[in-house]
Amino acid sequence: CGVRSLPTTLLRVEVEPRTGYLLCNGFPGQLQACDPSTGSFCCGYQIVQYTRISKKEVFSKVFVPSIVQYKCLSVPGFGDTMVTLDVRKGEEVESETSLKFWVYSVVDAGYRLNAQMDSPHGQMRVLDVALCADRSEARRTPGVAPSVMCATCAVDGSVKLWRGTVHVSVNMSAAQPKKYHQRQSRQQQEQQQQVGHRHTKWTCVCSFTYR
Repeated sequence: CGVRSLPTTLLRVEVEPRTGYLLCNGFPGQLQACDPSTGSFCCGYQIVQYTRISKKEVFSKVFVPSIVQYKCLSVPGFGDTMVTLDVRKGEEVESETSLKFWVYSVVDAGYRLNAQMDSPHGQMRVLDVALCADRSEARRTPGVAPSVMCATCAVDGSVKLWRGTVHVSVNMSAAQPKKYHQRQSRQQQEQQQQVGHRHTKWTCVCSFTYR
């Protein structure tokens, strides 16, 4: 899996709860999933777009993105979630940090980018991220899917809490002709209206500083 060739600062391993695979840094800007039972490479997730073609200029600098943090969580009713923190450098920008939230897509058979927050703590370097399930809303309101909480902390002592909630947009089937609705029974129309697009929304709900 190429783990031995990685720098010590990037030797981070996370267990993907859906498959039990081990996630670790692979090529620059990519996470690779390995099967611990066979020790083989299974798949890769492109976190940061990176061109591996070197510049032709002799004295030009090559800026390699690094994925410094990544966590996975599986919550019934919410789905499989992954959060990543990557750092990129360039000739004009000294460093740029991006906090990205990913959700597992059955159609794509992999994680799909759901939300991205650039510079979540301004110019301050983010030290760590954490994921956990917030089941307080599900206990208060039966039938409501639990939300997911993400905590980030920076070198200046600032902490931010991000909440992910599931929303379903109802499909009213307005594109169907009128005669088509007349032929349908009332039960069929109600079942079709309940089918909608499921998406996850992330918002910063709390920010504080500790000493």
